[in-house]
Amino acid sequence: MVNIKATVRIKTKSGIYPVYIRFTKKKQTSYIKTAWVVNEKGLSCNKEITDTYVIQQTSSLIETYCRQLNLVDTTNWSTSEVVKYLSEFNNDISFSDYARKHIDKLIGRGQERTSRNYKWAIQHMERFAETDNIMFSRLTSAFLNRWIESLAETNRCKEQYPVCMREVYKAAMKEFNDEELGITKLKNPWTNVKIPRSDIPEKRAIPASKLRAFFNVVPDRSRFTNPLMEVGQDVALISFGMCGLNAVDIFNAKKDQYVNGIFHYERQKTKKTRSDNGYFEVRVPEFIKPTFEKYLSKDPKSPWLFNSLQFQRPKRDVWIERRLSSTSMQQDIQ
Repeated sequence: MVNIKATVRIKTKSGIYPVYIRFTKKKQTSYIKTAWVVNEKGLSCNKEITDTYVIQQTSSLIETYCRQLNLVDTTNWSTSEVVKYLSEFNNDISFSDYARKHIDKLIGRGQERTSRNYKWAIQHMERFAETDNIMFSRLTSAFLNRWIESLAETNRCKEQYPVCMREVYKAAMKEFNDEELGITKLKNPWTNVKIPRSDIPEKRAIPASKLRAFFNVVPDRSRFTNPLMEVGQDVALISFGMCGLNAVDIFNAKKDQYVNGIFHYERQKTKKTRSDNGYFEVRVPEFIKPTFEKYLSKDPKSPWLFNSLQFQRPKRDVWIERRLSSTSMQQDIQ
């Protein structure tokens, strides 16, 4: 149990005594300085405070401290922990600043694409709140429900943005609350918030006939060794034939990743967030082996599996010509 009392300590050069709230427990003593002062007339001969106004104000403050301490279990706290808890009790925290630190952590873990959703979410919430510094105290259930309602006309954001902000709030609760000490700095307003589901998009899968038409188009090789159309077809064929292999994993592949007809790789999108580093092994099907090996690097000094020059973006003067060819290709498909 902590004993709390208003007291004075040292007289200043001007002849007044600043008033402190003293906390004692098992021979430990800590103090919180108040805004009040007394002079010699406001003290007894034993340096006890006798000023009635100061007694009234400090008694009210001590009552507030007792009410705040009753919210937690202080059995194993030292007096310095008690003082720290009371000093920070009414300090509000910036949710905007905390969200941006959370975004920086996502980027540091290699989750740059995910971090963009969090960035757009906090920016939208700040526009709704008409401030660039939202405090945690403002995030009540009523505020969050009004914000989510403002997203009602969106397809995905009405679910995606609130989910992102809820994850930030959960991270803050883990950091600022301490269940073992019984400290609940942040309460969870999300329990009374209903996050709507995203609209189900229309199925955009194309029929097999369209795929066959795409791969059956013969690129114009009259002027280019590897026209853009041809590279696009080949990369698409490799991706479809190898379980949806991403283009970034194709372009960043190294020679030691292709062994005995099997392509070994760590998926760039998830390798920093999965315990297995997003590791996959895909056997190159026989029907796409000619296409796959068509771009293999012949340079013994290069560590890259594919010849990067064949994947380079064309210059602008030939890009327009190739776009014309691409347009005619789309017409063929249709």
